[in-house]
Amino acid sequence: MQTTKERVVDQTRYSSDVSPYQALDFFMLRTPVFPLENYMAFSSIGTKKGSNKQEIFKEFKEYITAAIDNPIFREAIAVASLPLYQSLDKLQKGSSKKSEQILFSLLSYYIRMSVRPTPFGLFSGVTMGTFKENTEVILNKHFEKRSRPDMQWLCNVVKLFEQDYTLLSNLLIQKNHLLYRHGDVLILPYLSSHGVKEDSTIDNASFKITPVIEDVLNFASSPITFKDLISKIHNKYQDVPQEKIALYLNSMVEKEFLITELRPPFLGTSPFEYVLQKVESLHPNPMQSQLYQQVNSIYQTIKEYNCSELGQGEDQYISLTEEMMNVVKTKYALQVDLKINTEKAQLNKSVKQDIERAAEILVKISSRTRGSEHIQMYYDEFVEMYGYYSEVPVLELLDNGLGIGAPPTYANPPSLKTFNSNNKNTKKDFIFLSWVTDCLASGKNTLQLTDQMIKELEGETKDLIDAPDSFDIYFTIASKSQKAIDCKEYTLVIGPNGGSFGAGKTFGRFVNMLGNENVEKLKDIHILEQELNPDAIFAEVSYLSSSSRVANVMLAPSIREYEIPIGTNSSKDVSHTLDMSDLVVGASSNRLYLKSKSLGKEVIPVTGHMVNHMNGVPNIYRFLMDIGFERQRIWEPFNWGEADQLPFLPRVQYENIVLYPATWRFNKLVSPFSKVCNEKDWGNALKEWKETYNVPRYINLTDFDNRILLDLDNKIHQEFIFRKFSKLREGNFLIFTELGFSLDENWVTSKNNENEMFLMEGIFPIVKSSSYQEKEVKRTLVLPNTRKNYIPKIDRFKNIGSDWLYLKLYGPSDRIDELIYNEIRSFCSSVQAEGIVKRSFFMRYADPQSHIRLRFQGDPQVLLNSLLPLIHNWVNALMKKGLVDEMKLDPYNPEIERYGGSDFIGIAEELFSVDSRVAAELLLWKEFEGVNFNKNLLAVMSIVHILEASGLSMERQLAWLNMIVPNQKHPKEFRENKQLFVQLCDTGNEWSNLKEHENLVKLHNIFSLREATISNYFKTVYSTNIDDLTNHPDDILASVIHLHLNRLGIHSTDEEHIMKLTKHTVQSLFFTKK
Repeated sequence: MQTTKERVVDQTRYSSDVSPYQALDFFMLRTPVFPLENYMAFSSIGTKKGSNKQEIFKEFKEYITAAIDNPIFREAIAVASLPLYQSLDKLQKGSSKKSEQILFSLLSYYIRMSVRPTPFGLFSGVTMGTFKENTEVILNKHFEKRSRPDMQWLCNVVKLFEQDYTLLSNLLIQKNHLLYRHGDVLILPYLSSHGVKEDSTIDNASFKITPVIEDVLNFASSPITFKDLISKIHNKYQDVPQEKIALYLNSMVEKEFLITELRPPFLGTSPFEYVLQKVESLHPNPMQSQLYQQVNSIYQTIKEYNCSELGQGEDQYISLTEEMMNVVKTKYALQVDLKINTEKAQLNKSVKQDIERAAEILVKISSRTRGSEHIQMYYDEFVEMYGYYSEVPVLELLDNGLGIGAPPTYANPPSLKTFNSNNKNTKKDFIFLSWVTDCLASGKNTLQLTDQMIKELEGETKDLIDAPDSFDIYFTIASKSQKAIDCKEYTLVIGPNGGSFGAGKTFGRFVNMLGNENVEKLKDIHILEQELNPDAIFAEVSYLSSSSRVANVMLAPSIREYEIPIGTNSSKDVSHTLDMSDLVVGASSNRLYLKSKSLGKEVIPVTGHMVNHMNGVPNIYRFLMDIGFERQRIWEPFNWGEADQLPFLPRVQYENIVLYPATWRFNKLVSPFSKVCNEKDWGNALKEWKETYNVPRYINLTDFDNRILLDLDNKIHQEFIFRKFSKLREGNFLIFTELGFSLDENWVTSKNNENEMFLMEGIFPIVKSSSYQEKEVKRTLVLPNTRKNYIPKIDRFKNIGSDWLYLKLYGPSDRIDELIYNEIRSFCSSVQAEGIVKRSFFMRYADPQSHIRLRFQGDPQVLLNSLLPLIHNWVNALMKKGLVDEMKLDPYNPEIERYGGSDFIGIAEELFSVDSRVAAELLLWKEFEGVNFNKNLLAVMSIVHILEASGLSMERQLAWLNMIVPNQKHPKEFRENKQLFVQLCDTGNEWSNLKEHENLVKLHNIFSLREATISNYFKTVYSTNIDDLTNHPDDILASVIHLHLNRLGIHSTDEEHIMKLTKHTVQSLFFTKK
């Protein structure tokens, strides 16, 4: 019975023969630069029997020394870690301990370059592929480098350029649209620090408002050149020299009150080229700027380096980084990615079908709850404060003073709210534990999922309305050969990271280097998602991180129509850039939503990259992203829940799809490692562990999504693990995961040598399909057009000392009816009769303790001086009777929007007052005169009276009931008592049927107490233009009835049943009289 709700059209179930998800026709292929043979050759070292440690380490050092003579490996090391690169010459000269540290660091990198496909510098690369009739993937071993300045370096350069007054005077500047006002203070909830901070701390600021600041921000509300702003301020303050004004405005740029156009957008453009082009076009003579000359030279050198062959750019890279560090010293200078060129990159379409099936299974067994638990808690608090009828400016909402503050778990700035997660699925945890126990008992390393087991995990809800619209999913396709894949002889093995929470996000930072045609493919994702959400708009959120290195992976093409920039400039024009002041937050029947006031549409915030929005980000950015995820359930890779910490977890496989690799974990407390004191103990313990748990020879040492493939028969690798084991902190584990396939199941070859095999990983974008259903399902948020401007807390709250006094009475829940009909009824009647209060009303509530909320209106002085002492004595008496345990005084926050707006809340409160009296009288009658009278019938009679008094014809009453009550068969209670319901709810001839019953005449008299007030209120509502109301009349009527049922003690869970009884009663009366 709320005004904003999710409307679902033709909701259906999963089809058994069509997947609910479609894998798109393209994918990303990732492979390491070196073939698997390099790993196998190195792995043979340290496995020779009879070799002692000294001999093994000598051979190990020789192999690594030979590896670093490989120019490709050396260049990759230089790009990944300059300190390690610079220590290579110390390998022979340094101490034994130092040499070993270098060796093991190089070992990690060499293994990565041979077997790990995840993109990282020059160690692995990416390309695009498509689905065809057959499988054919051939690398031509020609790589293309794409290097660009590290964003922290570039942000430092931007700051230097902004200090050049010759340039600054021509730059457009505008106010930071994160600024908002709280009393006489301006608040900037997030300081980007120009993106040049070395640490990850996030700051905010507040400033006292002065007339000058107000003038500056008014003039700069839209872009204006720095010199024009100086002129405008000087015209108003003519006694102030322009030089002083310039210094003042410059300080406002430094403090981020003002943002220049030199801050680069992160979407769709090259930030470096953007900055250079701005300087070239706006600096009067850029060639006279030493900084421009240096930066332009670097730009040209970067282009040259990008054209160099892999392995031939080592010296150039070192020289380039030195040149960049001469301009600005940062930890990193360049960010480098690698494109793989292929002769062909195509997969058989049968793989696509299995990927779709895997996606369906993972969605089915993921969490059944929508969004996140901490935002659900915040939603409850939002509804408590604002109801369903207010839309609150997002910046104001997150402010602790103006709004309700940031949600729990938010850290920048820290939320004041506590959070205790209750997100446990006991049933699923029990199922998992039983499955693991069965595997251990039978000595199996694999749990083979069946359709029946999936149904057990899935639960009863099978519709896809709340399932994610899209996501990327990562799989390695394991097979003996490409022909074997075409014969459907392959296994899909899910990647360690599983995937992303939106299709195309994994492609984001890479796709610009893969060609414009692939950018267009990502735009297809937007089109498909827009079709699923036709009444909403998608907006990409871009923000400048204070520690801007993270921005390296946030640079992505712009595939959405709208953008929300934070701390930087938008890549869109003004009409497609959503200003923070334009964004408001409201509550639907089950979630929060974001809305653009100017467009009148729901906004779905998204990003096109993989940066985690949960940690190390400003609250406003995190909140926007959280709101975007609230529309749907979050899919997740297979999760063992409470069983996750067990020493062994089996592989989870459905047919040829590995959904979870077998996993082992141990620390210094786990047998047999609890007895390890030295390397000899370690070797014996490792051997025992392998045999006890049936651990394979080749296994990944895993840390979240980082992993290194180790050979447990290799003594060097055993030493590597021992070093990690020795450094374990208390409570931490070493975690190992199987590959999920054998090393001879690799099939990606190179053009130059078909015997070389490369490990691969595919990134597959998945979008919800409409073809799996008989009819298309669309999720639409019904936004009312009647909501007016939000009324701030300071203008709506009625604090103690105002014309309202609000108290909460806590007591035994089983005596609340008695408290109402005996005590509240008589006390309110008394103080109103004596003229102490003008009106009063109550409602029931639980927070979670059941209590009564009682409000009095009157003259502020009389309320404080006369009513408050009376309340004190009255409540003390109630405590002695055991009816009340505690009283609290609170500000009254009237639900202005819910009941029509500021012009209507007064008459609505008069209705609340008389309805409270009616409810109390009805409860009194039921307790003493109508003991055996059906309480549900009494509620229906009262609702019918409200409908009749509202002025609606019976036909319109029935239409309204049909709208809010689902079409279902008559409730059993109605079928068994139909005649009585119809007879006593017949309003004909002024309720003549009711009056015929001598013991029921009093009910009519009680109902009549509110008749004139109801009539007056709804006459006013229905005669008002709907555009002048803040809520639809139908919802206003629903709210009045809901509140009345609340006063009668009808729980919200029983309200639907009461409304069904009312609908069938009115329906029967309508057709009887028709």
